[in-house]
Parts: sequence; C-alpha cells; structure tokens
Amino acid sequence: MSDTSKPVYRFAVIGGDGRMTHLGERLAEEGHAVCFLGCGETCLSSDARGHLRVCATLSKAVEEATAVILPLPATRDGITVHCPRDPACRVCFSELAALMKQAPDLRLFGGKLPADLVREEPRVTDYYESEVLQLRNAYLTAEAALMTAMELTDRAMRGMRVAVVGYGRIGRYLSRLLLSLGAEVTVCARRAESLFEAAAEGCHPRLLSDGGAMEEMVTPSAAPSVIFNTVPAHVLSRGLLLGLPRDALLIDLASSPFGVVDEDVRVATAERGLRYLRAPSLPGAYAPRDAGRIIAECVLGMLAEEPRTPLAQEKGGEGV
Repeated sequence: MSDTSKPVYRFAVIGGDGRMTHLGERLAEEGHAVCFLGCGETCLSSDARGHLRVCATLSKAVEEATAVILPLPATRDGITVHCPRDPACRVCFSELAALMKQAPDLRLFGGKLPADLVREEPRVTDYYESEVLQLRNAYLTAEAALMTAMELTDRAMRGMRVAVVGYGRIGRYLSRLLLSLGAEVTVCARRAESLFEAAAEGCHPRLLSDGGAMEEMVTPSAAPSVIFNTVPAHVLSRGLLLGLPRDALLIDLASSPFGVVDEDVRVATAERGLRYLRAPSLPGAYAPRDAGRIIAECVLGMLAEEPRTPLAQEKGGEGV
C-alpha cells in the first residue's frame, strides 16, 4: 500500500529490456501511474495490466507524464532510445529534448545518457551516475558472469585457475565470489592499491602494464582456464590469447571497445579453440526483476532528494 503523504508521479517508461517491466511494476506498487512505450505489446502480464498501461505513441505516453524514464543503456547509437523489444519503435533524443522545452516541469532520467543532453538540460538526470546503483548493478553483473562461466565449463570452480582483468566494482565482487567457491584467482590491474587489495583478499596480483602485456600470466604453472575481462580497452594481446589452454573461455564484461581486438579473437579461436563471449547488460538477462527495481528505487530516491512542483496531487494521490 502506498503512503498517501508522498507525492504521486506519472511516469512514461520508454524502451529497454525486461528490467523496465519490473521497474514499472515497482513504481506501481508505490502508487505511481506508469505508461510503457517501446517495451513490446506483451511486456505486461494479465495481472499487471490493471495497474499499468502500454501506449502506442510518444505523444500518448508523455501527455500526462511528470517524469520520463529511459533504459540502461539509454541508447546504442547516440540518436535513438534503445528499444530492443520493439524494433519498430523509434524515439529520437531530439524529440525528447523538444518535449522538455514544451513541458517545464517534466523530468527525464536515463542510464548512460548522451553527455550533451545532461549538460544542456538541468532537468535531465543520468541515474547511472549513482554510486549505490552502480554498486548494486555490479554485484548482479558479477553473479551473472559467474553463472555464465559455470554453464559454459564442464568443471567445478573449486581449484580452477581463473583470471579477472580489472579490479573495479565488478572485478572486486567477481573475485570474492570466485574465491568463495575455492577458485584460484589471479587479478590483473594497473593500480598498485588495487593489486594490494586483491592480494589481501587472497588473489594472485599481476600488473596490467600500459601496453597490456600479460604473457607471464599464461605460463604453464599459471595459465587460467577462464578469463573475465572488465576493462573497456584492448588489454588482452594476441600472444596472451594464443598462450591460453586449449578451449579456454574468455568472458568480456566490458563495454566497447571491449578487451580484445576482433582479429586476435578470430586467430585464437581458429588455432587454440578459444571460446569468446561478449556479455553486455547481464543484469537485464540474469536478474531483470532485481535490476529493474534497483533503477526504480534510485529514480524515486532522486526525486525525493530534489522536491519539485507537486505532481499528480490533483488526482488525490492515487496511481493507476
């Protein structure tokens, strides 16, 4: 049951994967009205349809909206909102910018928004800049990456040699999960502080040099069977890939330009049977319910921190 003392908002949720459905459901639980666009006509269960709506056009979705929520990432091409479940839906950021000018009280939230949009319009907020959201999202990514590796290997993690390249949020969580299962974990990082922390956790530290040379990691006594890359740069050389055990698994969790050169992967696949998987947006595929609700709670928190003109109070504080 929603708290009637809190403001009630009308959200237009546009695009994205399964996370956005659960985001909308979480908002509706709090009593807010939600209209979906570009999420697919079958994105809602029969039980949810009484509380949430699916709109066919942008004008219909935002005609009563007080806030718009875009997915994570908000775009793949920098021009349109990412709508993988409804390829026919095309919502351009230029249209959204025009809407913001027409509606002075409208707020817009999105994940990894184009920098110029955030810079030019103070009512636009990139929720992915929230440290709490990034930490929670990183844990889901780490757990999903581990599950993916377990599905693609025919061995237990206990005793397996595994390498984690990069020791940011995802790298830290992933290393801890691997250690908890008894894996022998090597962490490759550039910063001395990261290597010290990794060693203190029980990992084998390896320096990730500016040139990305880590061939020492693939010596017979240390070659990992599984590598997780979290660094969005070409840090894994062809020599390293060719030195991995036959049929080794490389899971690339980084964003573009990813951790390897495509041609190096093709050579290593042909010569060594390397298995390479790019795994973007894992939280949306692995735990869409949790991932979507994390975003919903983040947006509601941001709205609560920055009080705006009372929204939807003319309807007595009731949502859809």
